[in-house]
Amino acid sequence: GQGLDVLTLDVECQGEAPCPVAGMSYGQRESRDVLSAYLWLTDRYEKVYAMGSSVGAASILIALPEMPKLRGAIVENPMVSFQQLIRDAPESRSTPGWATDLLLEVAMLRGRFDGLVSPEHSLRLVKSTPVYFIHSKMDEVVSYSQTRQLAELYAGPKTVWIPSKGSHAAIWDADRADYENRLADFIASIP
Repeated sequence: GQGLDVLTLDVECQGEAPCPVAGMSYGQRESRDVLSAYLWLTDRYEKVYAMGSSVGAASILIALPEMPKLRGAIVENPMVSFQQLIRDAPESRSTPGWATDLLLEVAMLRGRFDGLVSPEHSLRLVKSTPVYFIHSKMDEVVSYSQTRQLAELYAGPKTVWIPSKGSHAAIWDADRADYENRLADFIASIP
């Protein structure tokens, strides 16, 4: 045990959280929930870390520029952007580009988000928060190449782990002890 207190939250439209607008915004609206939790926690704790998977990871990365006191971020299988997530999907390979573009526009219109906010854009604005990027090569939802791209883009302190085992949002399940030891090492490495 690390002796850490943990706050878990369901971001908008996930788990038991309300869904005022149908559908996810792939981090754009959800990042506001992450920021709210950060603000609440930094009023009460000296050291605050964030950990998220998939849309939760994207939400953390999008909120990162507004979380200067965050000690570290652990992001598992984040996407570069909603647009790249859809363009990289196996279904998009056999679809004409115009049809994929139309699908993107309809999804953003339905979800009431513009797609201008993304992990890719936010990471350019931060250089001091240690980020631990985790992504399995076996992920069939978000390609691990997206995490590689984000890690290359990030100019701040980072650790990258690309294991060969574990599916989307289930890397811990593949080898719990290794996963937990790596997280403990990352947290211990932060001054």
